[in-house]
Amino acid sequence: MNLQQKIDAAKKLLAVVMGCVIAILLVIIVDKTFGWSMNIKESRSRFFPRSDDIDGLGWSAKTEKTLRETAGKYSRAHKEVFNGETIYDVTYNFDTLYRRLVPGQPDQNLDKFIIFFGGSQTFGLGLNDWDTIPAFVQKDTLTHRVYNYAYAAYGPHEMLKILETYKLPDELIETRGIAFFQYFTFHIPRVLGAMRYISWAGAGAPYYHVNSKDQLEYSGSFATGRFFKTLFYWLLGKSTIAKYYNVDMPATLTHHHYDLVCRVLGKSRDVFLDQYPASRFVVIIGITSAQNDPFIEECLETNNIEYVDMRKHYKSNIGLTFQHDGHFTPKAARLTAQQLAPLVY
Repeated sequence: MNLQQKIDAAKKLLAVVMGCVIAILLVIIVDKTFGWSMNIKESRSRFFPRSDDIDGLGWSAKTEKTLRETAGKYSRAHKEVFNGETIYDVTYNFDTLYRRLVPGQPDQNLDKFIIFFGGSQTFGLGLNDWDTIPAFVQKDTLTHRVYNYAYAAYGPHEMLKILETYKLPDELIETRGIAFFQYFTFHIPRVLGAMRYISWAGAGAPYYHVNSKDQLEYSGSFATGRFFKTLFYWLLGKSTIAKYYNVDMPATLTHHHYDLVCRVLGKSRDVFLDQYPASRFVVIIGITSAQNDPFIEECLETNNIEYVDMRKHYKSNIGLTFQHDGHFTPKAARLTAQQLAPLVY
C-alpha cells in the first residue's frame, strides 16, 4: 500500500468515526429533547459502588450521606412527597451494626432469634420503627429476639452476600432460630442485574451466576463481573425514550431466571444452616407479589426450600400499599406478621 492509499484509507476511517460520533450525538439530542418534552427524569445511579467499605453489597445504611450518629446509634429521616402531598415522613433508626432497630426486644437473655432478610418492604420503607413486619412479629413473640437485616433495594443476592461475608454467630448472642426472606416477583430482575434495575440501582450489587460447570458462582459486582454487558445496560437505562416505553432486558422472565434465583435462595439457606444447624430458613412470598408469578412455587419446591405464600390469604391489595408509592402500609405489615405467627415455635 503506497502513501496515497494509506491517506485515503485514513480519510475513510476518519469519516466513519465522525459519522458514528455525529449519529450518537443526534441520538442523545433526540433522547434528551424527548425527555424534556415529556418531563421524564433521568437516572442518576452510579455505575460503580457508592462506597468501598460495604463488603460487596453495593450500598448499605452505612453509606447513606444523611445518616446521623447519636450515642453510638444511627438514624435517617425520610420524607416522600407526591404533587405537594406528603406520603410519609418518618425516621429510620439503626443499631451499632447498621441493622434497623426493632422496638420491643426482650430485656432478658434468650436462646432463640428471628432474622428478617429482604428489600424495602421488609426493611419497612415509609414506616416508623414500630410499624415494620419485624416489629409486629417481635410484639407477638417474646420467646425470640427479632433482627432486621433487610435494606432498601436489596434482593436474594444481597442476603447471600451478607451470609457469606458476615459471621452471624459473632453478631447474635442467640444460638438458634428462624431466618425469613420476603420474596417479591421484582426481586428476579435484581438477581439477574436486568437493565432497569442497573439503571436505578447502579452496578455495585453482588453478581451471582451459573457457571459452565452448572454451579452457582460469585464474580464480584455486576460492574466488575460482567463489565461490558452491565455498561450497555447502564447506558441504555439513561435513555428517556427507553424509560418512557418501559424497555427492559431481558424482556421476559423464564424458567432459567427463576432457577438462578432459587439457587441463590437455596445457597443462602445452606450457608445459614451451616452456621445454625438447629434452625429454619423460610421464604415468604409477599402479599403483593404477582398472582401470575409462573415458576416461583415450582422452583422453591424443587430446591426443597420451605416457604409460605401470603397471596392466598389476601386477594385484594387495597390499603396494603401507600398511594403513589407502592411500599407497604402498617396494615400490610401487620397482616404479614399475623400469618407468620404460626411458624414461630
